[in-house]
Amino acid sequence: MLAYPGPAIAAAEDLETPLLELREHHLHPTQFTVGKKAVKEKIKKIEKLYKKDALAAYRRQKIIPLVLGKNETLYMYDRHHTALAFFAAAIPTREKFLYGNIQHNLEHLNLQEFWQEMENNNLAYFFDNGGRRPAREIPSQIRLLTDDPYRSLAWILREKGHIIKQAIPFMEFRWADFFRANNILLVPNNKKQWKRATKIAIQLAHSPAAAHLPGFAGAAVDTF
Repeated sequence: MLAYPGPAIAAAEDLETPLLELREHHLHPTQFTVGKKAVKEKIKKIEKLYKKDALAAYRRQKIIPLVLGKNETLYMYDRHHTALAFFAAAIPTREKFLYGNIQHNLEHLNLQEFWQEMENNNLAYFFDNGGRRPAREIPSQIRLLTDDPYRSLAWILREKGHIIKQAIPFMEFRWADFFRANNILLVPNNKKQWKRATKIAIQLAHSPAAAHLPGFAGAAVDTF
């Protein structure tokens, strides 16, 4: 059992490894950005769940998949948005923890080998707002992740059912880069403009140009 995250708790029936109780400082990101607009919406949801005394069930639904790296560092390769929202939410400190389980053990690799293996297995994303950056520049804390508005746009479409959620790490970033490449204009805090951008993105998401992307929902329908 790893000593630093706190006690392992009994494995859920659908897990082969025990769950670890995780605080914010235990988690190392594997990407540069998040969609801050999506994070804000998740914060609202978490705060509502706390008021309804429903956070325990939510934690069990949002178990963080982890890779064990050198020096017992825990790298999360999914649920960055959920974790960032959870730790930023206006809930008591005692409630600010999540569960995770180690899916891959790469602690025997040096950092260069580690990040290469992570990329080879789609467990890290080395692009920042469309441009590639070195793995060594990935922030060491989730609170240091910066904003990619196109990632929020992809999240909006997934929530509306125009992108089908799949268990593929970083799939929404591929959609974000697709929308970015198609020059959809996004203006922070401009609701009218975001509404217009969402409409354009929906049309693109159902077009043949998007058929190669994971989660493609099929041809366009008459109304959205």
